Amino acid sequence: MLCLLPVLFTFLSSSAQAHSPDEAHPHDGIIAPIKNPPKAVQLNSNDMETLKKGQPVLKQTKDASQASGVAVQYVSATADNVWSTILNYNRYDDWVSNVDSCRVYKKEQNTLYVETLSSLGFMKFGVYTKNTVHRDKGYMTWTLDYDKNSDLNDSVGYWRVEQISVTPPVTVVEYHSKVKVGNMPVIVEKFLRNEALLKGTSWVKKQAEKLRK
Repeated sequence: MLCLLPVLFTFLSSSAQAHSPDEAHPHDGIIAPIKNPPKAVQLNSNDMETLKKGQPVLKQTKDASQASGVAVQYVSATADNVWSTILNYNRYDDWVSNVDSCRVYKKEQNTLYVETLSSLGFMKFGVYTKNTVHRDKGYMTWTLDYDKNSDLNDSVGYWRVEQISVTPPVTVVEYHSKVKVGNMPVIVEKFLRNEALLKGTSWVKKQAEKLRK
Protein backbone atom coordinates (compact mmCIF):
# COMPACT_ATOMS: atom_id res chain seq x y z
CA MET A 1 0.00 0.00 0.00
CA LEU A 2 2.42 2.64 1.29
CA CYS A 3 5.58 1.99 -0.69
CA LEU A 4 4.13 3.84 -3.69
CA LEU A 5 2.88 6.80 -1.76
CA PRO A 6 6.05 8.65 -0.74
CA VAL A 7 7.06 9.37 -4.35
CA LEU A 8 3.54 10.27 -5.43
CA PHE A 9 2.47 13.02 -3.10
CA THR A 10 4.79 15.68 -4.43
CA PHE A 11 3.78 15.31 -8.04
CA LEU A 12 0.17 14.17 -8.27
CA SER A 13 -1.34 17.62 -8.42
CA SER A 14 0.01 21.10 -8.93
CA SER A 15 -2.58 22.28 -6.38
CA ALA A 16 -1.98 19.59 -3.76
CA GLN A 17 -3.29 20.49 -0.31
CA ALA A 18 -1.22 20.33 2.87
CA HIS A 19 -1.92 17.21 4.94
CA SER A 20 -3.73 17.65 8.22
CA PRO A 21 -5.14 15.19 10.78
CA ASP A 22 -7.65 17.84 11.90
CA GLU A 23 -9.23 18.66 8.54
CA ALA A 24 -11.34 16.50 6.24
CA HIS A 25 -10.19 15.54 2.76
CA PRO A 26 -11.71 17.71 -0.03
CA HIS A 27 -13.84 14.76 -1.22
CA ASP A 28 -15.12 11.37 -0.04
CA GLY A 29 -13.46 9.38 -2.77
CA ILE A 30 -13.17 9.48 -6.55
CA ILE A 31 -12.04 5.92 -7.19
CA ALA A 32 -14.48 3.14 -6.32
CA PRO A 33 -13.33 1.11 -3.28
CA ILE A 34 -12.64 -2.63 -3.50
CA LYS A 35 -15.56 -4.48 -1.92
CA ASN A 36 -14.97 -8.11 -2.91
CA PRO A 37 -12.03 -10.50 -2.46
CA PRO A 38 -9.58 -9.87 -5.33
CA LYS A 39 -9.00 -12.70 -7.77
CA ALA A 40 -5.51 -13.97 -8.50
CA VAL A 41 -3.73 -12.16 -11.30
CA GLN A 42 -3.75 -14.17 -14.51
CA LEU A 43 -0.19 -15.23 -15.36
CA ASN A 44 1.24 -16.71 -18.54
CA SER A 45 4.22 -19.05 -18.90
CA ASN A 46 6.68 -16.16 -19.25
CA ASP A 47 5.31 -14.60 -16.06
CA MET A 48 5.78 -17.87 -14.21
CA GLU A 49 9.40 -18.14 -15.34
CA THR A 50 10.03 -14.58 -14.15
CA LEU A 51 8.58 -15.37 -10.71
CA LYS A 52 10.61 -18.56 -10.39
CA LYS A 53 13.76 -16.48 -10.95
CA GLY A 54 12.84 -14.38 -7.90
CA GLN A 55 11.79 -11.36 -9.94
CA PRO A 56 8.42 -9.56 -9.78
CA VAL A 57 5.84 -9.47 -12.55
CA LEU A 58 4.34 -6.03 -13.22
CA LYS A 59 1.07 -5.34 -15.03
CA GLN A 60 0.05 -1.71 -15.52
CA THR A 61 -2.59 0.46 -17.14
CA LYS A 62 -3.18 4.20 -17.30
CA ASP A 63 -5.37 6.86 -18.83
CA ALA A 64 -5.21 10.64 -18.84
CA SER A 65 -6.05 11.02 -15.15
CA GLN A 66 -5.55 7.66 -13.46
CA ALA A 67 -2.81 5.06 -13.15
CA SER A 68 -3.14 1.54 -11.83
CA GLY A 69 -0.93 -1.48 -11.61
CA VAL A 70 -0.26 -4.74 -9.84
CA ALA A 71 3.02 -6.34 -8.81
CA VAL A 72 3.23 -10.10 -8.24
CA GLN A 73 6.12 -11.68 -6.33
CA TYR A 74 7.09 -15.13 -5.05
CA VAL A 75 8.30 -14.90 -1.45
CA SER A 76 10.28 -17.74 0.13
CA ALA A 77 8.43 -17.48 3.43
CA THR A 78 5.10 -18.43 4.97
CA ALA A 79 1.92 -16.41 4.61
CA ASP A 80 2.19 -15.61 8.33
CA ASN A 81 5.69 -14.19 7.73
CA VAL A 82 4.32 -12.01 4.94
CA TRP A 83 1.38 -10.73 6.99
CA SER A 84 3.64 -10.01 9.95
CA THR A 85 5.76 -7.87 7.63
CA ILE A 86 2.94 -5.98 5.90
CA LEU A 87 1.14 -5.17 9.16
CA ASN A 88 4.24 -4.10 11.07
CA TYR A 89 3.64 -0.40 10.33
CA ASN A 90 5.99 0.79 13.06
CA ARG A 91 8.92 -0.60 11.04
CA TYR A 92 8.04 1.05 7.73
CA ASP A 93 10.44 3.92 8.43
CA ASP A 94 13.27 1.34 8.47
CA TRP A 95 12.04 -0.76 5.56
CA VAL A 96 10.43 1.59 3.01
CA SER A 97 12.31 4.33 1.18
CA ASN A 98 11.36 7.93 2.04
CA VAL A 99 9.08 6.97 4.96
CA ASP A 100 9.89 9.06 8.06
CA SER A 101 7.24 7.57 10.36
CA CYS A 102 4.25 5.26 10.21
CA ARG A 103 1.74 4.49 12.96
CA VAL A 104 -1.73 3.11 13.58
CA TYR A 105 -3.79 5.95 15.06
CA LYS A 106 -7.10 4.10 15.35
CA LYS A 107 -8.33 0.51 15.25
CA GLU A 108 -11.90 -0.73 14.72
CA GLN A 109 -12.16 -4.53 14.72
CA ASN A 110 -10.28 -5.57 11.55
CA THR A 111 -9.81 -2.02 10.26
CA LEU A 112 -6.59 -0.11 10.91
CA TYR A 113 -6.23 3.64 10.36
CA VAL A 114 -2.64 4.50 9.51
CA GLU A 115 -0.72 7.77 9.32
CA THR A 116 2.37 7.80 7.12
CA LEU A 117 4.69 10.82 7.07
CA SER A 118 7.30 10.90 4.35
CA SER A 119 9.84 13.15 2.70
CA LEU A 120 11.41 13.50 -0.72
CA GLY A 121 14.37 15.81 -0.62
CA PHE A 122 13.27 18.95 1.21
CA MET A 123 9.55 18.24 0.73
CA LYS A 124 7.41 16.73 3.51
CA PHE A 125 4.06 15.05 2.96
CA GLY A 126 1.55 12.82 4.71
CA VAL A 127 -1.25 10.38 4.02
CA TYR A 128 -4.01 8.82 6.12
CA THR A 129 -5.34 5.43 5.06
CA LYS A 130 -8.14 3.12 6.12
CA ASN A 131 -6.92 -0.48 5.87
CA THR A 132 -9.39 -3.35 6.19
CA VAL A 133 -7.68 -6.68 6.89
CA HIS A 134 -9.21 -10.03 5.90
CA ARG A 135 -6.22 -12.13 6.87
CA ASP A 136 -8.26 -15.35 7.09
CA LYS A 137 -9.36 -14.80 3.48
CA GLY A 138 -5.90 -13.84 2.26
CA TYR A 139 -6.30 -10.17 1.47
CA MET A 140 -6.58 -6.62 2.73
CA THR A 141 -7.81 -3.44 1.06
CA TRP A 142 -7.31 0.27 1.59
CA THR A 143 -8.69 3.67 0.75
CA LEU A 144 -7.80 7.10 2.06
CA ASP A 145 -9.28 8.05 5.42
CA TYR A 146 -11.45 10.88 4.09
CA ASP A 147 -11.97 12.30 7.58
CA LYS A 148 -8.38 13.54 7.38
CA ASN A 149 -6.62 15.58 4.72
CA SER A 150 -3.94 13.69 2.77
CA ASP A 151 -1.40 15.04 0.29
CA LEU A 152 -2.86 12.77 -2.36
CA ASN A 153 -5.95 13.18 -4.52
CA ASP A 154 -7.18 9.60 -4.16
CA SER A 155 -5.94 6.02 -4.00
CA VAL A 156 -7.33 2.54 -3.40
CA GLY A 157 -5.64 -0.83 -3.51
CA TYR A 158 -5.12 -4.25 -2.01
CA TRP A 159 -2.62 -6.82 -0.84
CA ARG A 160 -3.37 -10.45 -1.74
CA VAL A 161 -1.39 -13.19 0.06
CA GLU A 162 -1.58 -16.90 -0.82
CA GLN A 163 0.81 -19.60 0.36
CA ILE A 164 1.27 -22.15 -2.43
CA SER A 165 3.93 -24.40 -0.89
CA VAL A 166 4.67 -25.63 2.62
CA THR A 167 8.07 -27.30 2.18
CA PRO A 168 9.83 -25.15 1.26
CA PRO A 169 7.43 -22.32 2.06
CA VAL A 170 6.48 -20.17 -0.92
CA THR A 171 3.87 -17.41 -0.83
CA VAL A 172 2.48 -15.44 -3.74
CA VAL A 173 2.13 -11.75 -2.87
CA GLU A 174 0.13 -9.33 -5.02
CA TYR A 175 0.18 -5.57 -4.50
CA HIS A 176 -2.36 -3.52 -6.44
CA SER A 177 -2.66 0.26 -6.41
CA LYS A 178 -4.97 2.61 -8.29
CA VAL A 179 -4.16 6.31 -8.07
CA LYS A 180 -5.97 9.39 -9.32
CA VAL A 181 -3.40 11.65 -10.96
CA GLY A 182 -3.31 15.07 -12.53
CA ASN A 183 -0.73 16.49 -14.94
CA MET A 184 2.59 14.80 -14.24
CA PRO A 185 6.08 15.17 -15.72
CA VAL A 186 6.98 12.23 -17.97
CA ILE A 187 9.83 11.16 -15.67
CA VAL A 188 7.50 11.02 -12.65
CA GLU A 189 4.83 9.12 -14.56
CA LYS A 190 7.46 6.61 -15.66
CA PHE A 191 8.61 6.19 -12.06
CA LEU A 192 5.02 5.62 -10.92
CA ARG A 193 4.40 2.99 -13.57
CA ASN A 194 7.67 1.11 -13.12
CA GLU A 195 10.15 1.60 -10.27
CA ALA A 196 7.62 2.52 -7.57
CA LEU A 197 5.37 -0.42 -8.37
CA LEU A 198 8.39 -2.70 -8.47
CA LYS A 199 9.29 -1.66 -4.92
CA GLY A 200 5.74 -2.46 -3.85
CA THR A 201 6.63 -6.11 -3.25
CA SER A 202 10.43 -6.08 -3.08
CA TRP A 203 10.66 -4.75 0.48
CA VAL A 204 8.05 -7.26 1.67
CA LYS A 205 9.98 -10.11 0.06
CA LYS A 206 13.22 -8.98 1.69
CA GLN A 207 11.81 -8.55 5.20
CA ALA A 208 9.50 -11.61 5.19
CA GLU A 209 12.35 -13.87 4.09
CA LYS A 210 14.53 -12.45 6.87
CA LEU A 211 11.73 -13.17 9.35
CA ARG A 212 11.48 -16.78 8.19
CA LYS A 213 15.17 -17.27 9.02
